[in-house]
Amino acid sequence: MTGAGGGENGERNKASQPGSKVEPCTRQAVMQRLTNSGVQRTGNTRVRAIRGSIIDACDVFTQEDRQITGVGTVILACGGREDNALYYEVAGKVGEVHLVGDANGVRRINDATREGAIVGRAL
Repeated sequence: MTGAGGGENGERNKASQPGSKVEPCTRQAVMQRLTNSGVQRTGNTRVRAIRGSIIDACDVFTQEDRQITGVGTVILACGGREDNALYYEVAGKVGEVHLVGDANGVRRINDATREGAIVGRAL
């Protein structure tokens, strides 16, 4: 994906609807910002290689190869990963510690955010 002024603008994603796993309110805000920045979203695309400003890609259904040229920036979103190291590092050393969000298990953003909000309000 490239932003304004960075060659061909586009999001390449193997999902049929890029951003489909993001909760609706966040997705709408993000998609609006991307569109306003000139980013074009393309689903059903798999990146095979990145060589400088050239991306070798293919359609996920037909496997038809194509090249995307003039790319200035590539952003990879590789999914969530639980990371609770900080919790275990400070647990027992400080007063009150809560394990929330993706540190408590990878899930959808709205679920992790809601859990954080519940704990935050309780404090």
